[in-house]
Amino acid sequence: MDPCTDLCGAAHGGVAGGKLLVLYGGTSRSSTPAHDAVGREVVVLNLETMMWDKPGTARTMTPTHSHTGTVVGRTKMLVLGGVKGELASAEISVLNTDTMKWIVPQVKGMERPPVRHGHATCAIREKLFVFGGTTADGTLLNDLWIYDQDVLSWTYVTCFGNLPSPRRGSTLCATEDGRRLYIFGGNDGERALNDVLFLELEKLSWTLLPVHVGALPEPREDHVACILSKYLIVSGGTTQGGSKRLGDVQVLDLYSPRWECLDDGSYTASLPWLRCRAMYTCFFGNKLFTLKPSMHERLWELQVMELALPEDIERLRHSKKRDLGLNERLELSDEGVIGVSSLELSWRPPTKNAERIERYKLMIATSTGVVKDVYQGRDTRFRITGLKSNTEYILCVKAIYDDGSFIWSESKAYTTKL
Repeated sequence: MDPCTDLCGAAHGGVAGGKLLVLYGGTSRSSTPAHDAVGREVVVLNLETMMWDKPGTARTMTPTHSHTGTVVGRTKMLVLGGVKGELASAEISVLNTDTMKWIVPQVKGMERPPVRHGHATCAIREKLFVFGGTTADGTLLNDLWIYDQDVLSWTYVTCFGNLPSPRRGSTLCATEDGRRLYIFGGNDGERALNDVLFLELEKLSWTLLPVHVGALPEPREDHVACILSKYLIVSGGTTQGGSKRLGDVQVLDLYSPRWECLDDGSYTASLPWLRCRAMYTCFFGNKLFTLKPSMHERLWELQVMELALPEDIERLRHSKKRDLGLNERLELSDEGVIGVSSLELSWRPPTKNAERIERYKLMIATSTGVVKDVYQGRDTRFRITGLKSNTEYILCVKAIYDDGSFIWSESKAYTTKL
């Protein structure tokens, strides 16, 4: 049995220790009976046997699309909201993948999120975080809610800082230590987005993350994303008003913000029958699962990309930049013109967005710990005088952009001559 490809607005999840790929709901462009059948079905791919199954016990009464499915633990997929039948919903349901049966929790308290579809979710242990989406009347949201499975209750989260714009079709990811949430992309009602914002959960403050290094990914919505170590990894989605399907894999270094394309997704050009708003990909752990449809619109091929360890990604990234002759960091030169009482140093700005750098600040520190500015300006070379002979000095340079953001070079040591 091969399920059809018409899974626009379906929920995907990898559960049971990564052994099952679960698809639930969505819409079909087939006749009405087939359309309703797809929306009510749970279809499971066993990743060990590569066999599809359609458990009758998991079939629901009402077709659903534009919902989210979030894996929690080893045997649970939490499904939230979406459009059930003809009505938007805020209902939460839990699919137990051991029994392939649904549970509808008896939520306590009066607090409930508004109905929504096209929202984003992620889990930190037993808590489900929900952001944004679209209400029944088409209003875009930028609110944040938490569903706590332990106490079966909802909490609205009041946030501060640079709040994300209301949007649909974004992704929400948690860092591995559970201290931050990251949002990428979506659609604000006028255009697709490619911005990155993060929420410090202790302070409940949103911050826009400026990224000046690397080629920005195409703006998109309805994509997938995950965080692996210090990397935010984004794949797929649609852009250009939903007319262009993306199959690329982009990675953002969250510590030294810069984008890198790991895979340009060129396979989409060979599959012209791809539906732009269908869901073909999901992350689980460090693996990206991509279901590729045949020309007869059956899901017939599974591609699994196992993402490398962060150290491997780092080596590949630097190797690629060297091959292209590009510089992605602010770097002090290894060698300078060194005298008895002077140092003349130069530095290289990042290739990307170098024209947006307003000024540089050169800092010097002695072995005693005294730190001071020795230069501020637009030049990339400076001679420092009045130094002690045969003394080690530590230097670094700071580049300040026109929006107030900045990057630092790595510190380097230089010793004056005798």
